[in-house]
Amino acid sequence: MDIRAILQTLPHRYPFLLVDRILELEPGHRAVGVKNVTANEPHFTGHWPGNPVMPGVLIIEAMAQTAGVAMLTGHETQGKQAFLGGVDKVRFRRPVVPGDQLIIEAELIRQKGAIGKMHISVKVEGELACSGDFSFVLVDKDQESDQAPEAPAINRNLTNIHPTAIIDSQAELGNNVTVKPYAVIEGDTQIGDDCTIGAYVVIRAGTSLGTGTEVHTGVVLGDPPQDMKYEEQESYLKIGCHNHIREFATIHRASSEGKSTQIGDHNLLMAYSHVGHDAVLGNNIIMANNVGVSGHCVIEDNVNFGGMVGIHQFVTVGTMAMVGGFSKVVRDVPPYTIVDGNPARPHGLNTRGLQRQDMSSDEIAALKHAYRLLFRSDLNVSDAVAKILENPEVPPQVKRLTDFMLRIDEGYGGRQLDPH
Repeated sequence: MDIRAILQTLPHRYPFLLVDRILELEPGHRAVGVKNVTANEPHFTGHWPGNPVMPGVLIIEAMAQTAGVAMLTGHETQGKQAFLGGVDKVRFRRPVVPGDQLIIEAELIRQKGAIGKMHISVKVEGELACSGDFSFVLVDKDQESDQAPEAPAINRNLTNIHPTAIIDSQAELGNNVTVKPYAVIEGDTQIGDDCTIGAYVVIRAGTSLGTGTEVHTGVVLGDPPQDMKYEEQESYLKIGCHNHIREFATIHRASSEGKSTQIGDHNLLMAYSHVGHDAVLGNNIIMANNVGVSGHCVIEDNVNFGGMVGIHQFVTVGTMAMVGGFSKVVRDVPPYTIVDGNPARPHGLNTRGLQRQDMSSDEIAALKHAYRLLFRSDLNVSDAVAKILENPEVPPQVKRLTDFMLRIDEGYGGRQLDPH
């Protein structure tokens, strides 16, 4: 590509266009560019008089522009604009002075949706001068024709969206959504009415948020699962209504094609908590700081976790259970119980939690009787359940507890097909 083709690709103009020619080009993947450094460039007047050196920030800009040519010539990036998202591991190996010719090679490392990363190196006469990894974000180029563009799916109240936020045109935002500085919302996302997206939040493709959900600073939603078998299958993260997701929490999408990680309604996930791929969380769950829920777990309604709890893969935590802080949970947690320890073991009924859920004294008494037979007697599970069910009028909560324990005893785990 000569300079005329570059001008048609990049928006930069003199004195800030820092690529003179493209020697090699693999559209959307790789480019090798040339920057001829001349003494009459304006920055040499002050950097430095008597000892002209090209500023490092301008070398970085030349690298970014070369990467921009590579990305903006791809088939799927027509009509897009590339913005620099960040630089990492940048090292300057030698000064660049007038008379040098920079050979800049930019190659794509990875890309997912509108966000990607490139490795870029700069050589002068075969000697490495600078190298580093650059992240970028692709956004739609502004429409400048007289004809009004087709309205995108997004409904933006611009008074609530900070100008530094990056929102893909294919993201769907409801009414009265607030987006704070430097948040990134990819395409194929749905943000419900009255949601608040905090600063530096990243919401990846395939994520949906229900009405009234608050997402605080630094949260990452819908990132790829931490699963070695995952191979970029299209999967989802579905979050319900009126959730509070606090600082730097992470929730990953599912690991299988077409599947979803699911979060219900009215949950509080405190700072640095994590929900792994394919997990299913119900409603009114409280997860204290640094709780980690592994992949494929099921957390039923009204569960309360203390801080620093770790939940093993495929574990089910039954409704109204309470898990003590610092516990290591490697087995299913029966509903209505308190578990604690490493590994976690039952320590009684969650009586206070049951009272808060307006359970009657007779129902709580029946659960206490069932708990003693299941966990404090010499009976095995099947015999304890048989004795409990000798009473034909046991409350439904007791029947739910016995069904849960029988599934565990039969080796199927406490999970149900529909935990909600």
